[in-house]
Amino acid sequence: MNFGSRLKYLRASKGLSQTELGVIFNKSANNISQYETGKREPDLETLKNMSNFFDVSADYLLCKTNTKKKSSNQSTNNENILDLDFDVLTDEEVDDTFTSYLKKQNRVMFFDPESDRSPAEKRAMLKELTKKEKERQEKIDKLNKLPDDLLEEALCYAEFRAQKKSKK
Repeated sequence: MNFGSRLKYLRASKGLSQTELGVIFNKSANNISQYETGKREPDLETLKNMSNFFDVSADYLLCKTNTKKKSSNQSTNNENILDLDFDVLTDEEVDDTFTSYLKKQNRVMFFDPESDRSPAEKRAMLKELTKKEKERQEKIDKLNKLPDDLLEEALCYAEFRAQKKSKK
C-alpha cells in the first residue's frame, strides 16, 4: 500500500469525491487524483491538514504504520485511557471518563452515558472495554509486523469474511 491508495481509501470511507476533497484542502480535483495515483505528493502543510481531517497519524497516511489513530493524547484528561487504573478514580472521574470514552469510540448508541448506572457499574464496563481495546491493539501490532503484501492479503481475507458473515 502507498500514500495514494491510502488517501483514496480514506476519501472513499468518508463518501467524498476527489472534487469534494479538493475543495476541503483548497486543491483541484486533478491534484487529488495525482496524489492518489502517485504522480504527486502533498506538501507538509497539506499532509498535516489531511491527518487532522481524517483523524489519522501522518505515519498512517505515509504507510509507515497501519494504526490509524494518532498516538499522542487520545485519552481523557491527557492520560491514555488504556493505562488508567479505574479503581483509584473518584466516582466523578469515572463518570467523565465513561462519557468521554464512549463518545470517542462512537459507542454512545450502545450505552447511554447519562444512564442511571452506578459508578461501580461504569467502572466495571470501562475495565471490560479497555481490556478488549488492549486485545484489539495487540492484534493490530501483530499485523503491523507483517510485510505489506501479507498484510494486504490478510486485510482482503478479513473483508471477505466480514462480507460473507453479513450475508448470513
